[in-house]
Amino acid sequence: MIAGIALTDEDRLPWLQILHEQLKKYLSTNRTCVMTCSALKRSYRHILLTGSSDPNVKAEMPKEDFYIIMLTLSRKALHDRLVRRQHEHFMNPILLDSQFATLELPINQEDEPYTYIINCDDLSQDEIVCQIQLLLKK
Repeated sequence: MIAGIALTDEDRLPWLQILHEQLKKYLSTNRTCVMTCSALKRSYRHILLTGSSDPNVKAEMPKEDFYIIMLTLSRKALHDRLVRRQHEHFMNPILLDSQFATLELPINQEDEPYTYIINCDDLSQDEIVCQIQLLLKK
């Protein structure tokens, strides 16, 4: 990504499966786990939940203990942040359009009941944290 080359689904699969295994470990011991990653596609979120890229595989983890919180931001705001952080972040700003092209937001809450979207355009970091905390208390 530093070189401006987007990752493929094949590139992402092994690390999404590793993240799934880590999530399973935490949930099996009743510990809370907060993990961040770019799960832009529905299939990526399915792998996090099931460990499999097969869409017919059912979840191994109870969905009520599993939340995916997607933070959205306008393209301009994301671009401005990437440019400001270019010296400290691995993602090359020229990849932003490919990331937006990859993004698959849930169609509705029934489609992905464990996925929540927070639009961060007008929120401070503290306000984003409060929004997340409210979701987790439901």
